[in-house]
Amino acid sequence: MLTIWKYRIEADDEQDLMLPEGAKVLSFMTQGDMPFVWVLVDPEAQLKQRSFVLRGTGHEIDIPQEHLSFIGSVSMRGGSLIFHLFELV
Repeated sequence: MLTIWKYRIEADDEQDLMLPEGAKVLSFMTQGDMPFVWVLVDPEAQLKQRSFVLRGTGHEIDIPQEHLSFIGSVSMRGGSLIFHLFELV
């Protein structure tokens, strides 16, 4: 049976998450002042490490574009900060 889980995205440039195999990222938004991803998962599937990259607007991305899959963008601090989340593929 599938369910939706929420994972906090830290304000680090790169972050690994242990997600059930086959998990699908549904959205990237803030809740309160914290960024999260909501992920469709099979809770009984084996966990697999997946890597994510977070960058602010104007920040350099030193990873080739073909290795990045765009997830989404969030606005924080009243719109003064915009962050963009990618998964490393």
